[in-house]
Amino acid sequence: MSEPARRRMTIAQNMAYILRAIGIIRKVYPWYLTLANTLSVLGALEPLTALYFSARIIDELSGGRDAGRIALYAGVAVGLAFVIRGLMTLITYKRDSLYRTGLEWLRERRFYSERFARMDYEYTEDRRVNESLEKIMELSNGTGAGLRILFWNIPELTRQLVGTIAAAALLAGMFTFTTGTGGTFITSPWAAALLFLSVFIPVIVRTALTGRNLRAHKELIESNVQSNVLHRYYRNYITSGSAGKDIRIFAQQPYVLSLLFRPLTWLRNFSRTMSGTSGLTSAANAFVGGLAYVLIGLRALAGMYTIGQVTQYVGAVTAFALSLAGLISTAATIWENNVFLSLVYEYLDLPGLKYRGTLTTEKRQDNEYTLEFHDVSFRYPGSQQYALKNLSLRLNIGERLAVVGMNGSGKTTMIKLLTRLYDPVEGFITLNGIDIKKYDYDEYIRIFAVVFQDFKLPALPLGQNVAAGLDYDPARARKALEETGFGGRLDELPRGLDTPLYKDYDEDGLSVSGGEAQKIALARAIYRDAPFVILDEPTAALDPLAEFEIYSRFDSIIGGKTAVYISHRLSSCRFCHNIAVFHQGRIVQQGSHETLLADEGGKYAELWNAQAQHYV
Repeated sequence: MSEPARRRMTIAQNMAYILRAIGIIRKVYPWYLTLANTLSVLGALEPLTALYFSARIIDELSGGRDAGRIALYAGVAVGLAFVIRGLMTLITYKRDSLYRTGLEWLRERRFYSERFARMDYEYTEDRRVNESLEKIMELSNGTGAGLRILFWNIPELTRQLVGTIAAAALLAGMFTFTTGTGGTFITSPWAAALLFLSVFIPVIVRTALTGRNLRAHKELIESNVQSNVLHRYYRNYITSGSAGKDIRIFAQQPYVLSLLFRPLTWLRNFSRTMSGTSGLTSAANAFVGGLAYVLIGLRALAGMYTIGQVTQYVGAVTAFALSLAGLISTAATIWENNVFLSLVYEYLDLPGLKYRGTLTTEKRQDNEYTLEFHDVSFRYPGSQQYALKNLSLRLNIGERLAVVGMNGSGKTTMIKLLTRLYDPVEGFITLNGIDIKKYDYDEYIRIFAVVFQDFKLPALPLGQNVAAGLDYDPARARKALEETGFGGRLDELPRGLDTPLYKDYDEDGLSVSGGEAQKIALARAIYRDAPFVILDEPTAALDPLAEFEIYSRFDSIIGGKTAVYISHRLSSCRFCHNIAVFHQGRIVQQGSHETLLADEGGKYAELWNAQAQHYV
């Protein structure tokens, strides 16, 4: 949302933004606001209760000197201080044990990451969505803009609100005056009005400067995001092993370091603005505070206040002015933060793009599932060019289908449609004669085990990687690894299936080669035990002979399951029952290896002859 658009929001809309953010904070940080707000209330009342009873004790000392009353006031003051301080200690301990200071960003990041993990897949490939999440995280990490502004400032707002109300209550009798003859200016309504004005002038000055501060803070937030992005990029570039050679060979150190540590003009401007505001506010506080103290003293000499009341009013004036000015400033910060909350809500409110369906996929022991594409066409969001056009294809039970073609011919796009990562733009796909959109989405995708070319293995224990979960059957996981040829390496590992992959979080982690990672990914597909198995060029980095051997071995492992093998190397899939040749998003040929090769003018023969030198 742009700044002008936010300015057009009604008060009710702005309040709805803030209340929704508070609701999210309560969800992400249960009990935090309750604990923090209680702590704020106690923190605001603690000094003012001490001020009130100190004034009562002073009045008694200068008046009746009743020892019993003095003891009562002192006892109540000490008791309240003890109770308040004890409660604050307990609440602080509880709050910090739940949400350790400085680590609140972990829960926030998990909240955003969980949303990203659960949104429709096509959003994850949308550059705008990724940039939106990146900006939200940069804003939060840099200056707290978004949810964290409220995380910090709602308790502060509570403290200042309670402090303002409590201080105002202590000032209730300060503005008395007398009328008629015999009075002086000090006892007149004019002096009471001047005293009232002296209390509010620092608040007026602070309020007048709030707009300037907020503009400076907004500039800081936006500049900080850009600076952090550049800083992280050049820091990663400097520490990258692959860039290290270029940096040294081409003597890039001075150039790169100058970009990394270039002057932060925006930070200097912000500091200058805030220093000026602080100076003006302090000057106003000093001048008007002095005026208020003089008036209170003169009115006390005129017999309008007791000595205890002087003590009470002098302390309460300062507390009231600071609390009210802080209340206005904090409220304005929260209000202006709505422009950044709008980014959060736009990300959280991305609509579901897929019809989820309700039909259950029949759990067949015989794995008799038939999938069919019916004149399917597809183009990626934002593109006018079709990635697939008029695709009609049937996957028969237990069949080995090879999908071959040059890079960019639509092979992987077909798999994305088959597994409902995307839905067709035109046409439809059926499972056992029923449109796949009508099936329960989560159940439907469980009938597939896919190994993509760009598969990822997380830095978790080996067994959890194979099972794709925390709980798993060790015997099944071991068998799957043995079937893909990883058994020998597994036997060498002292921690076996509990061995963590990579060294990201454990210095004893296992660093696997590309070939070993592929075997683990294939084992993950075997462990899933799904009726449809798809290999989307996971071995593209290997030489043709090695790829053929892996495909052939894997084919013998999966038995009677339906399998789809994708490759731009024709030799790897020649054992398949049926081969579909893709070109420019269409199937241009289909048949067995021998049949397609016999068509010397066909695309398959052209590709085979072009690659033949690698197969000899």
